[in-house]
Amino acid sequence: AQHYKNGNFAAAVRGYEEGLRISKSHPAALSAQLDLSYCYLRTGKLIEAEALLKEALADHEDKAEIAIRLAKIQLFMWR
Repeated sequence: AQHYKNGNFAAAVRGYEEGLRISKSHPAALSAQLDLSYCYLRTGKLIEAEALLKEALADHEDKAEIAIRLAKIQLFMWR
């Protein structure tokens, strides 16, 4: 999370991916997915951001924030 706060999004991607690989069922996993999707956006990995948000939305259909972030990414990508 420190890399994220410092704006070092490429390093943050590696940290979040590793954390989610280790424990996707952790209570903070959704927050990590949202942060990771933003890091993907900031590093130009739009397809990865879209896929991650689709996965998060499938697991948390009741979370409007995920749907909004996904829509923003898709608008940016013209999908």
